[in-house]
Amino acid sequence: MSDLPILFTANQVAKIMGISRSQVYVLLNKGHLGSVHIGRSRRITRAQVDEFIADLTAAA
Repeated sequence: MSDLPILFTANQVAKIMGISRSQVYVLLNKGHLGSVHIGRSRRITRAQVDEFIADLTAAA
């Protein structure tokens, strides 16, 4: 993922993970996927996406 941006929108994360944007917000609201706020915008860092995927892999 080194050629990807450092910060993602919910739409970008949804596309990367192959899930809906609303499912990304469910994961964010439940605390399963972290995010940062920049003003009123919510962004997900590359590290947070990697951590979420690693947690899924460890749980499997």
